[in-house]
Amino acid sequence: MLSLARVRIIVLVVLLALVALPLGTETAKAESDTLNLLHATVDGDTLTLTYDKELHRYAVPGVDAFTLEVNGEVVDLTDPDMPPHMKWCCTTVRDRSVIIPLQNPVSPDDTVRLSFVSSFWNEIHTYLPYIYADNFSNLLVTNVTTTDTSPTLSGVAVTSDAGDDDTYGLGETIQVMLTFSEAV
Repeated sequence: MLSLARVRIIVLVVLLALVALPLGTETAKAESDTLNLLHATVDGDTLTLTYDKELHRYAVPGVDAFTLEVNGEVVDLTDPDMPPHMKWCCTTVRDRSVIIPLQNPVSPDDTVRLSFVSSFWNEIHTYLPYIYADNFSNLLVTNVTTTDTSPTLSGVAVTSDAGDDDTYGLGETIQVMLTFSEAV
């Protein structure tokens, strides 16, 4: 059994040890204790933030934590009439990435900037240990959107004559004309 005097001595020793710690020891971060945003890309209607560590799959920030600018104009990430509690369903966390669908796709020549403000309910972090992503503002997003110049099929017509009974027999040639959106 410890006497009151011994308890006081133990408390005093612990307090002296804490006071002797160099300032900032308790807040210093090791290299592995930071969550770094590696890159942000947009491809048409999908914006992806990629971090250097695997993210907690259930720590999904709502789109209201983000502000998107396209060519200097703030644009809505979702339907402005969407109820706030539904904005959680729009973003996805997969492995090391946060994926944000855009209501309107961007064009290849658009300049895209993104800001993120973390709050209690809108955090990006890892799982055990919890390492939180920093806020960022006016981040230039790499636009990898391409112009799809592939021709599309716009029409199909049978050009051969099937005869009076509108049927083709075994071995008969059927001619079909395909029409594309541009010359192929």
